[in-house]
Amino acid sequence: FIGDSSAWLLDELRTLCRLETVKKRDILFLEGEQGEWMYFVLEGFIKLSKLGSKGNEITVFLAQQGDVFAEILAHLDY
Repeated sequence: FIGDSSAWLLDELRTLCRLETVKKRDILFLEGEQGEWMYFVLEGFIKLSKLGSKGNEITVFLAQQGDVFAEILAHLDY
């Protein structure tokens, strides 16, 4: 979505958004939490996962540079 966009679009997003750097294993939100934010991946990747019924980690989505995710959570009424 954004990965192929021109530099001016990314500059505009930086003026409208709060930039945050996350580290490996940081938790952005938990399943079932009310969403407040949508996320843009400017560089690197974010793995969205959940625990399976046997306690194993299941990757739900791998958000890469240019991807947007969790936008629907900000619009849900809980």
